[in-house]
Amino acid sequence: MTDPDGTDLAFSSPPPRRKADPLVRYMIFHWALGMLGGALCVTLLLLFDPFGIRPLIHDSGLGLEAIFLLYVGFMTSFGGFVCAAAIMFPPKDDDDEPRGGLRGNVVPADWRPRLSPVRAPSARGDLSLRDVQSAARP
Repeated sequence: MTDPDGTDLAFSSPPPRRKADPLVRYMIFHWALGMLGGALCVTLLLLFDPFGIRPLIHDSGLGLEAIFLLYVGFMTSFGGFVCAAAIMFPPKDDDDEPRGGLRGNVVPADWRPRLSPVRAPSARGDLSLRDVQSAARP
């Protein structure tokens, strides 16, 4: 079989593989790390049996299913927690210089707070807008 340009497809090299996005690799790595932590936690929980789970699993008649669900639940939960924590709290990258943004004063030099006219009740009754504006002027 030949390509339209005349090259033989049987001996052509495969297209180069693209590397995964760094963020995707970061998430997958931390998810796997959390799954490893979850599996370790379930193993220690079943090994030391601090809450009496092992006899419950053994006497239930569904031992393998219970252990499987315990592992899957812990691994999924811990994987999600570790991945979420890694995304929310990324490592500090202090070796880069700051780039972009405003390097000057972001507030104009002539800026000052200004009063807005507001109707407010007083002891003598409601004030008109004219009374409020005249009271705000120095």
